[in-house]
Amino acid sequence: MSERELRQLFIQHSRDLDARQRARIRQLRGLERDLFEAMVVRITEALDAGDGVIKSRRGSATINELVDKAFNALDRAGLNDFYKAAVADIFTIIGNNDRYSFALATDNTNIGDKRYKSIRQQVDRIMRGKLGIDDRGRVKPNGELGKLFKSDAIRTAVKEALNAGMTSGKPVSKLVREIEVKVKGTRLSPGVLEKALTPLVFDTYQRFDRASSDTYAQKLGLDTFIYAGGLIETSRPFCEKHNDKVFTVEEAEKQWPKDSALPRTKVERESGTLVGYNPTVDMGRWNCRHRIRYIPRTLAEQLRPDLVKVRI
Repeated sequence: MSERELRQLFIQHSRDLDARQRARIRQLRGLERDLFEAMVVRITEALDAGDGVIKSRRGSATINELVDKAFNALDRAGLNDFYKAAVADIFTIIGNNDRYSFALATDNTNIGDKRYKSIRQQVDRIMRGKLGIDDRGRVKPNGELGKLFKSDAIRTAVKEALNAGMTSGKPVSKLVREIEVKVKGTRLSPGVLEKALTPLVFDTYQRFDRASSDTYAQKLGLDTFIYAGGLIETSRPFCEKHNDKVFTVEEAEKQWPKDSALPRTKVERESGTLVGYNPTVDMGRWNCRHRIRYIPRTLAEQLRPDLVKVRI
């Protein structure tokens, strides 16, 4: 497969990843509407005294119960479907990296089909371990995905908002509107599910895309890549600096953690120590949409002649 064909394959996979992320966000927004509609009925039945005034005798236990009932119904249906779709997305992402890596290996390495099949099995096992998915495709409760799939924190946020509104003495109609904003969000602010699960859809998808690509590269002996993905209006300085440029894995590991343009938390800025940063997996860190496109060393040297000297 030619470099042009490899690049096109990579672009197709990038578009597929983007489409899957957008589909999951749309799904979450639909679930927020379902959750709110289910809660409106329960809020009205439990709290409205008949004249638009909140029943004062209703306590937090009642509020917590009605929220739990609404979420339990959502867990059994919509959220469960969302989690299944997310798992399928991640395996498709890993599969896309497999196809790209196989095409790259076929023309640029001495690895035959039998050896590549073994590598594919190794990568699958490694990625399942990272994700916390067993051989039957079941998500382990305490694995990385299993922890993200729990709705406890989301429930708590809704309960707190509802309890605060109840004790304020406001009309039921105003309380319902506040819960609608909390659950469904607004044009400028995400709803409760989107806010909680967007890190899964974007950061986790991106990290596992890069992690599987990294694992294939290590098995294939590849050590050069392009910082791919293009720039948008909100791209940060670190990504602007690295976009579409060629790097070695060694350069990324040594130079990127020291780069002053790399986004850092307040604690990291104060301490001067990065926490848990893996350059080729985290790249520009939170909300970074770039991907690593591994390329043969020969191509890297054509694009960056100075690398020839590094190898000598």
